[in-house]
Amino acid sequence: MTIEEIVRGESKNVEFKVRLPKDSANYIKTIVAFANTQGGQLVIGVYDKTRKVVGVDNEFAFQMMDSIANAVADSCEPQIVPNIELQTIEKRTVIVVTVTPEPNRPYYLKSKGKEKGTFIRLGGTSRPASAEKIKELEMEGARVSWDELTCIGYEVLANVFNQMGFVEAWGTGIRRIKEAAASYGLASPEILIFDDMFRVNLYRNNLSKEHLKKLGESSEKVREKFGEGSEKVREKFGESVERTVAGRSETQKKLLELIRQNNSVSAKAMSQVLVISTRAVEKNIKSLKEQGILIRHGSPRNGYWEIVDE
Repeated sequence: MTIEEIVRGESKNVEFKVRLPKDSANYIKTIVAFANTQGGQLVIGVYDKTRKVVGVDNEFAFQMMDSIANAVADSCEPQIVPNIELQTIEKRTVIVVTVTPEPNRPYYLKSKGKEKGTFIRLGGTSRPASAEKIKELEMEGARVSWDELTCIGYEVLANVFNQMGFVEAWGTGIRRIKEAAASYGLASPEILIFDDMFRVNLYRNNLSKEHLKKLGESSEKVREKFGEGSEKVREKFGESVERTVAGRSETQKKLLELIRQNNSVSAKAMSQVLVISTRAVEKNIKSLKEQGILIRHGSPRNGYWEIVDE
């Protein structure tokens, strides 16, 4: 730590204390935050606002260093081992506690538990981590990158997720998420892979009219492309239209519900919301039209649906 660094003030990686707080939690949370973020230095003997170096009493300096070491050892989970040393700045002695970015994240205060005792650095402050951030730290702590998985196999990832409570058995997690979404008529989840973690986006089916219109070409365009009455299309794709005793399948009921919400919804949008193919949507639409339940008005781009008999 130099006088130039002190002049720059507190930051994501630097925090000042004019004296060692009696309540160790006031500075232990900063050490935890450094370990969970990019590391940093806690400097004892500097005013945080004026950045004036006042130093610590040399007679009690080593006693304070021992107190810091004991507080960190007793208060943090998992264990953090900072470097604690004396430095001379402007002829005054300060205590510098250096914390490196630790790998076994998340780190937290034992007394508060993981949910409330996990801290991260935001600017020059230490803030409680959100539940989502804690999950990210857990992923980082697992230290399993996607590149490593290419070599060591996906079973390692499954074991990590099993220990974290994300999946119940090897090889079933992602499949079960997709199946659950389909069972509720939701769009297929989106899986995003980052450097050393991944995220699953789940989508609701209450999309706005504006969003549904942007999802793809209209059903009229699809019919023009494939030909509504073409037996060859039906033979090629082999997808029959389910019918119930009352003349409507569950798929058709869901299609009608989407149209009630947005009478200009496209076939592409309906297929994504219901997690079925566009061709299946087209054939069910045709069936509903043949039953006299559904009518199309206007052009393919600017037209709309009308439900005439329910």
